[in-house]
Amino acid sequence: MTHLKSSQGSANQQLRLSMVEAFVNDTQQLEEDAFVLFAGDFNIYTSTEPAYLEILDQTNSVAMADPINTPGSWNNNEDFRAIHTQSTRTSSSGFGGGAGGGLDDRFDFIMVSQNMMTDTNLKYKTESYKAYGNNGNCYNNNINDINCGGVYNQIIREALYNMSDHLPVVMELETDQEIVILDVPQHAVAQPFSLKNTMVSDLLTVYNPQPSNQDDSFGIFNTLGQEILQFKTSGNTTVLNVAQFAEGLYYISNKTSSQTLKFLKTF
Repeated sequence: MTHLKSSQGSANQQLRLSMVEAFVNDTQQLEEDAFVLFAGDFNIYTSTEPAYLEILDQTNSVAMADPINTPGSWNNNEDFRAIHTQSTRTSSSGFGGGAGGGLDDRFDFIMVSQNMMTDTNLKYKTESYKAYGNNGNCYNNNINDINCGGVYNQIIREALYNMSDHLPVVMELETDQEIVILDVPQHAVAQPFSLKNTMVSDLLTVYNPQPSNQDDSFGIFNTLGQEILQFKTSGNTTVLNVAQFAEGLYYISNKTSSQTLKFLKTF
């Protein structure tokens, strides 16, 4: 994750280049076939900028790729309106910072190591790279403008407008490897509490082999730290219905223990 120097001008371009060179130097410590993601606010205006070219230099020890391979001069260019990520607002007034000017820059990137374009062990999913919230019809406009409708609805775009002057960039990865699901025998638990499976779609089984008279209360939290559910164990085994949970990673903590477990909710 990185945040390269902002603003135009040769001096700022050189600073961005030096920051990228530091990343490239770090990758020299990795194996050539390492899976690498390099993402963040690059503040790059064009694909001819030295920093962008350095990232994609195929002679680097770990060769990188731009998943959407869309070179050009992205700044203030309507041809690239579908991949612009900044700014979500035409004015910065009232937000205590951030940029205005409307959606007209591709500043935010996720780069992948070249092997992730083809290696079935861990591979970029074709056409999954998105400027989240950008329907491709909001050039130089507020992201929440009613004329910017599409796949990303008004509620989502309102939230993005209020959240930041940048849009998130998202993509999907896929693998042909078997996902190992932890299956712990009920009476062979090494920790104070454990899960039957770490990947669930509907029912989550929690083992608490030593229920006590103390507070056996638990909380389930999402990756934002928000508590989604509280529950108490009933005996050694408690089964929870998590079918209504959104897809993603969740954490379970005990109110009186430092132990934290995690599980992946799938559909």
